Amino acid sequence: MICPFCDQPAMKHAVRDIPFEYKGESTVIPHVEGDFCDGCGEMVMADAESLRVGTAMRAFQVQVDARA
Repeated sequence: MICPFCDQPAMKHAVRDIPFEYKGESTVIPHVEGDFCDGCGEMVMADAESLRVGTAMRAFQVQVDARA
């Protein structure tokens, strides 16, 4: 599969844990399913997975902001 970001034929379907950093704090979003580019590091996810990951990111941001 060709990466829509870098045009390299490096996309692979996988399930990976994704690191996420916000305001110097980090977490890991587990078991993210999608197509990952080994060339540039970008990923493409289905709508439902994108919603799940976005929700987890926002929840972590709220948690970090609450500690400030």
